This record gives sequence, C-alpha cells and structure tokens, in this order.
Amino acid sequence: MSASKRRRTIFAAAVALLATALSLAGAELLLRVADYPPSGFSPWIRSEALGFRLAPGIRTRMRGPEYDIEVATNSLGMRDDEVVAADGASVLLLGDSFAMGYGVERPRIFADLLERELAVNVINAGTGGYELIQQPRMLAELGRRFRPDLVVYVLYLGNDLAQNDEWEVRSDSSLHNRVREYPVRQASEIKLASLARNFVYGIRKGRSEKEGEWLPFEGYLGLCERTLGEEAAGDYELADSLLAELASESRRLDVPLLVLLLPYRSMVEPEALASLARTVPDLETRYDLSRPAREIGARLAARDIAYFDVTPFLVEEHRRDAVPLYFPIDGHLTEAGHEAVARFAGPRIREALGGGRHL
Repeated sequence: MSASKRRRTIFAAAVALLATALSLAGAELLLRVADYPPSGFSPWIRSEALGFRLAPGIRTRMRGPEYDIEVATNSLGMRDDEVVAADGASVLLLGDSFAMGYGVERPRIFADLLERELAVNVINAGTGGYELIQQPRMLAELGRRFRPDLVVYVLYLGNDLAQNDEWEVRSDSSLHNRVREYPVRQASEIKLASLARNFVYGIRKGRSEKEGEWLPFEGYLGLCERTLGEEAAGDYELADSLLAELASESRRLDVPLLVLLLPYRSMVEPEALASLARTVPDLETRYDLSRPAREIGARLAARDIAYFDVTPFLVEEHRRDAVPLYFPIDGHLTEAGHEAVARFAGPRIREALGGGRHL
C-alpha cells in the first residue's frame, strides 16, 4: 500500500471513530436532558455505625426476573412515610430485606399491612443487606429517637445468623465488612449503559421462572448440619451474644422486644425442598433444616426474649392455598407471603402491646 493510500485509510478510520464518538455523545446528552431511563442507583450509603444504610430521599426502581417495583425512602433513609409524632401506639420494626420488602410494592409489604390492620404507627427500619449485628445499633439509634411502645425484630433464618462473622468492630466503634463491599449511591450514571442494562433485564424477565432458583447457601446449610462444624457453632454463639445486646438495649429503653423467626423458602414450600434435595443428595442424612429455628429459639427462651417461629403458620398457609409465598428465583416473600406474615404477626403484636392498652 502506497503512503498516500495508507494516509487516506487512516484518515477515513479517524473520521469514522470521531463520528461514532460524536453520535454517542449526542445520544447521551439527549438521554440526560430527557432523564431516560430514569436515574437509578444503589440505595445504600456508607455508615460508620452500621456499615451502610439506605440513602435518604431516594426514588428508584428495584428490578429482578420476577418483579419491577419502586423503592422510595423518607428523609431518614427508611422505606416508609415520614415519621411524625402521632397519638396512639408505635412499633419499631427491625429486619433485613424481608422487612424492607424486596420485590413488593409499598402498600403490600407486611409493615404497611400491619399498620392498617392494627391502627398503630409501624416505623419500618428494615434494611436490605443487614444481619443481626446491625440490629442492636439500629435500635440504639432509633429507639431513643422514636420511643416506641414495642420493638419487633423479624429475624430471617437464612442469613441473619450465618454472616455476622464477616463484620468487625474497629477501635473507633465503626462497623466494617471484611469480606465484601456494598455498592453505594453514585452521583450520576451513563444513560446508554442504563439502556443496555434494561435491555438485558428484559431478556432475563422473559426466561423461565425456574431458571436460577434460589436455594440455601453453604453458610446456612452449615447451621443445619446434624453434627455442627466449628464455624457453624461459632455462628450460633455470635448470634446469641448479639441477641443479648439487642435485648439489653431494649431494656435500657424500657420497651418490650418481640422476635419473629422467618424461615427459608425450602422450609415452607415442598417444591423448593424437592429442588434442594436434588441439589444436595445427602440432605436427609446430613442436615436438619429445622435446626436453626430450634437452636435460636432455645437461646431466645433462655434469655427470656419473647419470640414466635412463623414457619408452621406459613407451611399451613401454603398447603391450604397452594399460592407461592416466596419468589422462586429471588427468594424473598411475594405479596401473598407478606399477607401471610401480617396475618400471623398481627395478633401477636396486639397482645404484646397489651391487648389494646396501648392502642
């Protein structure tokens, strides 16, 4: 190739690259002006006391193969309305993504259902990603602020017991995860990248609901072993000490504490148990899936902490109605699951509030 022809080729390639770059920049500018797709970001921000927390005042989409919902937080970073002083009783709800209501719109999560049923102010401090280790700190912060009549901690047996050892408390009392970093809110995003993610999401949404079914992870199964290993035994001991901290904080606030034990899907829906048995051939001989609820229940009782295991109620609800209470892929409660938890919890919360004395 002659020198002049090579120069023309390089020039043509440069022009094409420049035109492509200008086209992409123009498209990005138009998308930003139109705010399309609507701005979205991870809902968390860094917190020294809690490791991370929900960002205040956000409104974004939460998407998965089985749902596409809005998540909005109030000025305190809770998936709740603004908390205002009101007559009557108030309940502070602690928990993780199950209490926060992953996959279900606000009016249908059990916190909102309980608020309407009981006519009390349910302050929903449930935060996706939290384990048990965050709960005493959350109660210390919010309990003094709101002075609730009752604290309800929804303890998800899936990960609230098995992942507390990932966290370390440093000399300044700040909480840090030694294993993974939670993504935090970004100031801006590339709209073209968002379009690409949305396209991929649309493809995923069209797939079979059984693809990628949510099954118990190794840490949880360790808690279920008939002969506990050293790591699982340590998980139970750490959970016990954290429950003691939670109970101690509730006593300092002079507010009763009620713990609800929420089971894994495999404990409730036979089809999920069958999938697990196909994945773990020695399931029956090696594991007792009821052990986490029994073990932690015994520790709660020994510390005189009021608690209820929601498992038998959910099993009966699913058996009677044959309606999925959990998303098969995502693993969180469906609308029907939230309704069932609210039906179970309502009478227990009413009784804990004094049978109407605080209502």
